[in-house]
Amino acid sequence: MEDYVWYFAYGSNIMKERFLCYITGDSFKWRSVGRRDGCTNKDLPQDSKEYKINYKLYFAQKSTSWDNQGVAFISPKETLGHEIWGRVWKITKEQYKQILKQEGPWYCNEIKLGQIDGIPIWTITSFEEEKIKTKPSKKYIKTIMCGLEETYKGKNEGTESEICNYLSKKEGIKNEYSLENLKKLFNTNEP
Repeated sequence: MEDYVWYFAYGSNIMKERFLCYITGDSFKWRSVGRRDGCTNKDLPQDSKEYKINYKLYFAQKSTSWDNQGVAFISPKETLGHEIWGRVWKITKEQYKQILKQEGPWYCNEIKLGQIDGIPIWTITSFEEEKIKTKPSKKYIKTIMCGLEETYKGKNEGTESEICNYLSKKEGIKNEYSLENLKKLFNTNEP
């Protein structure tokens, strides 16, 4: 048990195809640049499941990998009144450490979120909440939408209406994309 961790994904890593790039070493179809090195151990995750936390999700910075637009972060501390819908991936500790190295300098704050079946849950974000929120690209939002849809399939949270409503309230999105625009994006194959 101590050789594994649950990695909590809340941004583009919610989507399986995107997250596996960090393990196998590959580029993702909707990223504008960049290929991931992958992990030394290329075994796929042992398991994954939906998981929610009471933190604040927002979008900030400008990532060259995502059309020089915002990417997802969470508040460094629990925030009552906020909820993040995410996904936990059961991976080895070694894979987790190597994924952190691939994430880059913005994601330098590891947060322990509890445990599932005696295995710790970890996630990463910045040390302080970014003051300036940044609009994410359509490709980035679509990746999160696909990840939420596959993670919460068969549940209320996995529907078009719920996913679009959830994202429409997040800083970086709420003043940049209307609910109607998010629904159009949800229903496109190529953002």
